[in-house]
Amino acid sequence: MKLFLDIGAHHGETARVALEPEFGFDRVCCFDPDPCSWGYLEVLQQTDPRVEFYPFGLWNKTGEVTLHGTGHAGCSVFADKRSSKSNTDSGRVVRISDWLDAHWRGANYAIAKFNCEGAECGCIDDLIDCGWLAHFSTLYVDFDVRKIRSQRHRQAEVLKRLLRQHPLPLIVGPEDVPHTTHEENTRHWLRMAGVGA
Repeated sequence: MKLFLDIGAHHGETARVALEPEFGFDRVCCFDPDPCSWGYLEVLQQTDPRVEFYPFGLWNKTGEVTLHGTGHAGCSVFADKRSSKSNTDSGRVVRISDWLDAHWRGANYAIAKFNCEGAECGCIDDLIDCGWLAHFSTLYVDFDVRKIRSQRHRQAEVLKRLLRQHPLPLIVGPEDVPHTTHEENTRHWLRMAGVGA
């Protein structure tokens, strides 16, 4: 069973590419805590039985959080990612290792995309700490912590941990797939990873 985790699914831009026949995923799991994205992901779930939509974010803990910048592509759990005038709303996050413990269901091939506006480092730390990282063939990580003053240092810390655990090309990011659209970036990443080959 081939499993794709779309962490920070937004409107399903990445998931729609993962659903293309070329890549052959059996399950495409979409996570987003921003209610403004849910309608798009619910429609995607209704149109393809492989899609599983979860109306929460993944992180290194479970609970209620304040979301900053709701309704924008950069909605984050970190207040300093957006101005103090941005929209806020309550949301829910689930610890990624707990979700995997409950929902892995015998996958023998898994990859994940992280574009979750600063939560990516907590997620990756949890994958490493709980031993789940070894189950993934490749990760696509957009280190949005670069845009958050209080979290910028986390990119170097997490990359150092990742490189100790797995050799490249386990981790790729936008700088490794310099195409013109998000969809082209996603296809390039999946092909680089040998998905569907």
